[in-house]
Amino acid sequence: MNAVHRVLLTDSISPAGEEVLARRAEIIRAPDADPVTLRRLARDAEGIITRSKLPDDIIAVAPRLRPWSCTAPAPIWCRSPTPPRGA
Repeated sequence: MNAVHRVLLTDSISPAGEEVLARRAEIIRAPDADPVTLRRLARDAEGIITRSKLPDDIIAVAPRLRPWSCTAPAPIWCRSPTPPRGA
């Protein structure tokens, strides 16, 4: 059985984007942008989609998080901003 992928949304995204994401992951919606809330919800997330500033320690409190950085509008550019944990 495959592990469930969880993605934290801190801001709204387009309904079409959310539909595509929901096919591949469980979506966790942050009810607010309070850093305590974001840290708590990020603990079980493998990804975060945001347009807002995240707490500086978000990677430290989210052990499953796979850090990537993407910018838009097109062309979408993605890169891994940090080496894998333990590297």
